[in-house]
Amino acid sequence: MTSMSTRTAAGVFDRVLLAEKIATSLRKTQSLAATSEAFGLSTRAIRDMANDFDFPIPEVYGGTLDKDDPGECSINEMPNRIRLAAWDRARKGARDRLRALQTPPSVPIPLMTATETDVLADVCARHRCALSVLISKDRAPDLVWARHEAAWLLVTRLGLTYKKTGEVLGGRHWSTIMGSVAKFRESGK
Repeated sequence: MTSMSTRTAAGVFDRVLLAEKIATSLRKTQSLAATSEAFGLSTRAIRDMANDFDFPIPEVYGGTLDKDDPGECSINEMPNRIRLAAWDRARKGARDRLRALQTPPSVPIPLMTATETDVLADVCARHRCALSVLISKDRAPDLVWARHEAAWLLVTRLGLTYKKTGEVLGGRHWSTIMGSVAKFRESGK
């Protein structure tokens, strides 16, 4: 009885050691076929061992595992881990793009007591147009540029929101105002 239990224990120990070596090989080579060939096992046997010992198989996940990945998660958790990593990258990219849109203008913002009508009147005087023409739906290039400037001044100097600025400029959508501010800021005028 003692020799039987010792042999069983030795077999379990050998299988654990083999599983550890296979997991290391998979992390280094990133190839199930190469690991299968190196250990003389079928891919099915390696997949079964991965399932029993909870280590990831690279081909299952498109080879996206890092070679230094400790492989501490189970095979069932890996898709969630990859999906969460992709979500984090997308969220970080969106935040970076948003910060790029919200960069402060290069011109210092003076404290103004002006109102929306004062800013619009000033823009109309500079571009020689009437207020009704400025807030109309006319798409003449000089009027569009005047609207860009007005939107930029209302947002940066008066601190109006994009939505409020759109309402002041004839009921335009906030995304239109956001684009106007970005175009005027990029022009550097």
